[in-house]
Amino acid sequence: MSPDNKKRSNILKKGGILLLSGIVATGILLDPAGIYRRSDSSYAVNEVASETEEQVNKAFPKISRSSSGNKLTKDETVYVIMDSDGNENETVVSEWLKNPEELDQINDETTLTGIENTNGDEKFSQDGSDLVWDAKGNDIKYTGKTDESMPVSM
Repeated sequence: MSPDNKKRSNILKKGGILLLSGIVATGILLDPAGIYRRSDSSYAVNEVASETEEQVNKAFPKISRSSSGNKLTKDETVYVIMDSDGNENETVVSEWLKNPEELDQINDETTLTGIENTNGDEKFSQDGSDLVWDAKGNDIKYTGKTDESMPVSM
């Protein structure tokens, strides 16, 4: 290849790279739909999160908010005791009702059986799935058993 042809080839390569870069940049600038699609998907995620929170609040209205509007929270940990083949033998659920307002009573809903307070001497009364804890301003931690199957399997 002659020196003139090499020079032209290099110029064409550089020009091609610049042209390609320009096309890509123009495509990015002129394709706002791509940006809107990304923001639409994040909007959809936020919308699903809001709907989920609404569903939880509807399902458990007694633990959603206290009388003064601050949120009580409920943390749940599920322990599944299995045999060596992966069959469920027993499911124990640990609940923690966080009481940031130090309320004297906390309303809760549960389908657990054999409920035991694991962190104090606070008592509760039960009417079906409704519990009323005599919290004395404390958080409540309790355990119980369930016969419901796990949403996942091994």
